[in-house]
This record gives sequence, structure tokens and C-alpha cells, in this order.
Amino acid sequence: MAAPFYQLSALELYQLNLPTTDTISVLWQPDSSTAPIVLCHGLSRTMASSFSKAAATGITSVNGAEQLLLTGGKAHAIKKILVWMVDSCAGYGLVNFPKDSGSPIITAYEDREAAAMLGIDWLGAQLDAYIAEKSMPGGCIPPEEIATKIKNVDTSDSTFEFLVNHVAEKTFEDSQIRFEQESAAKDAKRNSRATKATSNNTTTISSLLGSRRERPPIGDGTAGSYSCRPKLPSDIYVPLKNAFVNPFGNAVNALFQKKLQQARDERHARERAARQARAEELEEFEQEAEEDQDAPMVTKTLALQPGRKIGKKRAGKLNLADIGVSW
Repeated sequence: MAAPFYQLSALELYQLNLPTTDTISVLWQPDSSTAPIVLCHGLSRTMASSFSKAAATGITSVNGAEQLLLTGGKAHAIKKILVWMVDSCAGYGLVNFPKDSGSPIITAYEDREAAAMLGIDWLGAQLDAYIAEKSMPGGCIPPEEIATKIKNVDTSDSTFEFLVNHVAEKTFEDSQIRFEQESAAKDAKRNSRATKATSNNTTTISSLLGSRRERPPIGDGTAGSYSCRPKLPSDIYVPLKNAFVNPFGNAVNALFQKKLQQARDERHARERAARQARAEELEEFEQEAEEDQDAPMVTKTLALQPGRKIGKKRAGKLNLADIGVSW
């Protein structure tokens, strides 16, 4: 099995792109309903297959020409990767992948999408590490970068949709964390009152039922019903408040509300299932209690043998003379 491209020497990489007649064309279309455009001609098939899993398995022959058709993503990001591949085979070894100084993280997301389409896992991992390094806490894209980018993209652009999803998701995650923190504080206060009441030999509803309802762990995607107003993630996106104008702000708020409603429906479904389970458990307990109450204490000698059941209890070793039974 041949070594992966990132382990090859400069000479071995150079030999991948020697002049050859075995070439391919790379075509791209934004979606399946749009006519494709040509991104490059005459790309060495050996080089493309060594870098790209998609080229290794997805090349087709159309009218005698070999081509690789890609759908979705950004055309400029795909072209950047193709240029990087050619530059890496120029005889100087694998070159560093270029980064954008203007919108580095957003561009890196676009490049990572293109790397995934081409099946270049190594490059995708490098871009993931770069995004993690440059992002703000919680994986947030810097708000200044978002504010600059949304001024220069159309609402139909996939980058616009990506940024809407990113801000709405981070806002939603923050609302859940805040909800869980508030819920934990309320539960702690309620349990403290119940403990104090129990220590004073006072029976309360809270001491019998415990917490009013079980709280799921933070971060499992549940939502609370105490507020439907979207919140900005812990001051990360506060500078974006002025940028939350039509249509970006409306799109973010609409998606946030949708996520919140879905999470609320899921939480309510879990609560209904838990109530149903408790009701069934209580009904089973009452039936067992009635059976124990109706069962005779002593029936015949066989019922008092060690290990035999009396109602729902076991008799154990029992001396009949001790309870005044004689035969």
C-alpha cells in the first residue's frame, strides 16, 4: 500500500505531477439542479488520486473525458485546495495550506467543507485544529469577523446560512446552560427547605416528593419554558447586537425559537413518560399491598416451611409452638 501524500518526500511528490496524458477535469455545481462549471483542466489523475479519496473513487468518463464532479460547498475553496495540491508537487515538498487574513475562521470552515468533499482527511484535521486554536471560548467565531462577513454576503449564500446556524446554535446552548444553572439554584434552595422541615419533624409536600421535577444534566439539548427570549452567549456576541438587523437578526431569532420549541417538546415528552412510569409503579405497589392484606397469615403447615411464601414475605424458620399452633 502506498504511503499517504503527507508522508512523501519532495521528490516523491514531484513525481506525482509529471507531465502525462492521463488527466482529469474537475467540475463544480452549487446544487444538482444547476449546470456545472469547470474549475480546472488537465489535472494529473495520479496526483489527484493520491491526495483526494473522491478523485480516487469518483472519477467518471463522459464523452471520453475523465472528470470529477463536485456538488455543494464553495468553488473558490475547492480551487484553493487544487492549487495547494499542485504547489505541493512542484519539487519543494508539501507546502503550508494558505490562511485568509481577513476572515480566517469563516474561511477555514469553508476550506474544511471543501476538504471533506474532496476526501482529504489530513487537511480537514489540520483545519479543525486551526479553527479550535483561533476560535473564542465555546467554539464561537469572533463577533467582529461575523459582523464584517454578513455585510458582504447575500442572504442566499451558504456562508450566510452557516453564520445564522452558528450564532443561533451558540445562543441556544447558552440559554440551556443558564436555565440549568437557575434550575439547580432553585432545587438546592427547595431541598434545603425540605431538609430543615424534616429535621424539625415536619412532613411537607416537598419532603415527600423531593424536587419538583428531575433536571437533566447540562448540555443534553433540553430547554426550559421560563423564557422564550433569545439570549446572547455569555457576552461573546454582545458586539453583534448592532448587527442583529434584518435579515440576519430575523433569521437567527427564527432558528433560535425553532430550536427552543423542539427542545421544549422533547422535555415535555420525557416528563410525560416519567409521570406515566411513576403512575404505573404506584398502581403496581397498591395491587401488591392489597394482595398482602388479603393473604391469610397461616394456612397450613406447608405454608410455614422455611423458604415458603406468606403473601409477599418469606416465613423463614418458624417454631409453631411459639405462636400457639398445635396439631
